[in-house]
Amino acid sequence: MSVGAAASYSSRVRTGGRRLTALLSIAGMVMALLTVAGVGTAAAATGDPACVQATATCYPTIQGAVDAAGSGGIVSVAAGAYTENVTVSLPMTINGAQAGINANGRSGAESTVTGGFIVKASNVIIDGFTITPPAATDAVVMQGAYSNDAVKNNIITATQRAVNFNTSFSTISNNLIHMTSTSLNGI
Repeated sequence: MSVGAAASYSSRVRTGGRRLTALLSIAGMVMALLTVAGVGTAAAATGDPACVQATATCYPTIQGAVDAAGSGGIVSVAAGAYTENVTVSLPMTINGAQAGINANGRSGAESTVTGGFIVKASNVIIDGFTITPPAATDAVVMQGAYSNDAVKNNIITATQRAVNFNTSFSTISNNLIHMTSTSLNGI
């Protein structure tokens, strides 16, 4: 092979490599556009981090997913920051990113709620969140003729009550509670 032929071959390889890189870049942009348009299925990729497991439909807020879940539904909330007060009016499970992991000593990405949960039903489970309510507000409120609710595996920082409850047979377990100053009807 002559020097000229080698230079020509080398040039073609480099050009082909640039074309391949350009094609891969275009394919990546198309995938990103499809994800932004909602064609992708991952909650974090679509920007809708709260998903109803039964339908695999995701929503931009926890409340949106809770409202869509239906009785007995399971809502999975991706790690991230959420500023909202979530009202739960039907039996369901709401799992944060740390669901099933004891709050004492855990590490990893958290589903952090600045606000709280208001439970207005029996058989509601709130599992695996970090909850910080505004000043003089309870993190989780369970008041009424409800039973079998559970608040577990949460990190709760509250200036009022961490869990304000007056329900029957409710379980509060494996939570890490900071700065609670009031204990009437709750913890």
